[in-house]
Formats: sequence, C-alpha cells, structure tokens
Amino acid sequence: RIEGVPSNSIGSQFWCLVGARESYTRGIVAGNWQGFSCSLSREQTKQPGSIQSALDETHGKILEAIANTEPSERRWQLVLDLWEHEILHQGQMVRYFYANGISFPEEFASRYALGQPKNAAET
Repeated sequence: RIEGVPSNSIGSQFWCLVGARESYTRGIVAGNWQGFSCSLSREQTKQPGSIQSALDETHGKILEAIANTEPSERRWQLVLDLWEHEILHQGQMVRYFYANGISFPEEFASRYALGQPKNAAET
C-alpha cells in the first residue's frame, strides 16, 4: 500500500470478489438480486489459502447455478453484471500490483501480456 494514496488492501479486493460471486450466484438461482454478503471473515482475507479456497468454491457454484437454472433475461443480466464486477477488480488488482512492485504469476502475466513491475525483484 502506498502511503497517502487511498486504496483497499488486496485482501479487501478479494473479499469483495468472493462476496459478489456468492451474492450473484444466489441472485442467479433466485432469478433476481438478493443482496450482498460475503462468507469470508476479516481474518480470512489475510490468509491466501482461505482466499484461494473461497475463489475455487465460488467458481464451481457459479457454473453450477448457470447450468442448473432456467435461462432468463434477468438471470443473464446478473451473469453479465458479475462478469463486469470481476473485470473491474482485475484491473484494480493489476494497478495495485504495479504500484506496490508485486510480481504477477507468470501464467497470468503471459495471458494478459503484462510486464513485471520494475521493482518486482525487490518483493
């Protein structure tokens, strides 16, 4: 985190991602938005393993919800809204990594044609 520059922590970014996945999945199943909530605790947002588990679990639940519900215009809009939300956070996290000199995983950097931050070797 850069001093004097307001920003959420990377854990807070993932908290929002997981919460959105959980919330949009409920909305997709119900056919309409049901409100936002996140199962990750503040402590879990500081534990990469907890975050990865939640991302993996919510990924599967989203796919299951899409596959097992009757398609409707509202449901597809919720899917698109979730996709837009994921893209927003991806961009935020890319900027966060660059600003803080954090190296990208090689597969991610290659997939999105990202150069490594200049001071990534120091992290």
